[in-house]
Amino acid sequence: MISHIPPRNGGTVRLIAEGVVNPGRVSGNGKAVVYGEFESGVGESLHRWEDGQVEKVNHDGYSSFGARVNHDGNVVVYSRYSLQDALNPEGNWDVGRWKDGKIEVVAGTDLHELSPRVDASGDVVVYDVETPPGRAYTVRRWENGETEDITDGTAKDMFPVLSADGSRMAWRHDLSEVRLRDQNGASKAIPTLGEVPTSIVLDQKGDKILYSARVDGDRDLFLLDTRDSTVTSVATLKGVDENDASMSPDGKTIAYTAIDRRKETADVNVWVWREGKTEQLTWNDGSLNGFPSVSDDGNSIAWYSVDRQNPDYRRVLLWQKSEGANE
Repeated sequence: MISHIPPRNGGTVRLIAEGVVNPGRVSGNGKAVVYGEFESGVGESLHRWEDGQVEKVNHDGYSSFGARVNHDGNVVVYSRYSLQDALNPEGNWDVGRWKDGKIEVVAGTDLHELSPRVDASGDVVVYDVETPPGRAYTVRRWENGETEDITDGTAKDMFPVLSADGSRMAWRHDLSEVRLRDQNGASKAIPTLGEVPTSIVLDQKGDKILYSARVDGDRDLFLLDTRDSTVTSVATLKGVDENDASMSPDGKTIAYTAIDRRKETADVNVWVWREGKTEQLTWNDGSLNGFPSVSDDGNSIAWYSVDRQNPDYRRVLLWQKSEGANE
């Protein structure tokens, strides 16, 4: 059964994939969804869905995961194992870039390169690399074949994200601080509320930073405007952890996972914040619903659903707002 969608949302739900699948990401234009799926003998494979048609992204046979997609849906970046034998421990994780059916490796050293993200154009990629192994991580930026070290490799700088236009980037410094690099290449620490900020997202130009932080035992969501240091509390329900968020580039729509621990058995559902108004997108249907991804206009949201009774039955779903529906 597909998660109940409140009629006030005025939308429809499509089943993109089911089985032993992993979370999907919707393209900025809302037309394509990329997702992972376990494949015997390969490890994890990546697929791209558009208009009911599915194509395999890692068609070269290398186990791959963690796909992110650009605005038009024609560029996908992902983590790619360096050896075709996914069980061979001698390999390491690289960063792959799929564009219009063609694959290139944008980061392929003998170190683990992970957490790739891509801007709206598909031309800029950021990722972290383990240097030296197990002790520090460096954030790197790739554009048109050129790679730049953003951090110096003396700390754990990880999980970089890009503004939609690719001009700014942010990352987690030693897992306890947010760092922002502006369009001029200057980096600085960003003051945040709470502890251990995660789930960092930037808007179109990197002026606004969305993040989740631990406050009084809960994880809450906050939106910081770096231009005037204004902080908006997006989701702060007591007894509910709000995390794994996605934001439209204009900063007007935010979709996130809410783990409601106020019940004996926690409910896990997707909620949507639109310019100060919040509503629940999915309801308890016997599944755990989370890891949403929102399109640029906020009218398409992909999410991940796992059956409580059978965790191997998972779905990637796509909600799309009906044309002419009321706001």
